[in-house]
Amino acid sequence: MMTGRRPFEFDNFVAAGENAAVLDLSVNRPQKTEARQIAENIITRLDLLLDEEKNNNLKLIRMILQQLSPLLLEKQSLEIVSRFVAEHFPALGDKKVLDFYFHPDTVYQVRPLVEQLASENGFAGQIFLHRDASLPRCDCRIRWQGGGAVSDSREKIRRLTAMLTGEEDE
Repeated sequence: MMTGRRPFEFDNFVAAGENAAVLDLSVNRPQKTEARQIAENIITRLDLLLDEEKNNNLKLIRMILQQLSPLLLEKQSLEIVSRFVAEHFPALGDKKVLDFYFHPDTVYQVRPLVEQLASENGFAGQIFLHRDASLPRCDCRIRWQGGGAVSDSREKIRRLTAMLTGEEDE
């Protein structure tokens, strides 16, 4: 004589009321083996080492940008200034007066280039070359009525450092 239904007696089922059973996946789940724990430990340590290596690389890049870059910029200053002037000069043909500001050591070296670019671009206005001791040798400013352009190596190095280190750019 049967008095009623028996609840499920499987290990991975639990009673969920009088007549229902629910599969419980956590029952009889194998525990982490020692080898698996060791592997997870190794992965965690490798992640830490990789993060540390990344931080060391960023420190090296920051040091290069902050200490070595100014020396390289100084060494290549005439080429950098010349490229900046040559890139901007074609768009300045309609200006009446151009003021160029250079480091005192650079102004006389770059003068022939400015004269050549003015001739090549048919510039008919006035050009003034100014010495500005506050500028590094690799930087210059070009001013005209209502505008200007600046080559600022310190700002470029600051932005590169911020980009590489993930710092916010202000």
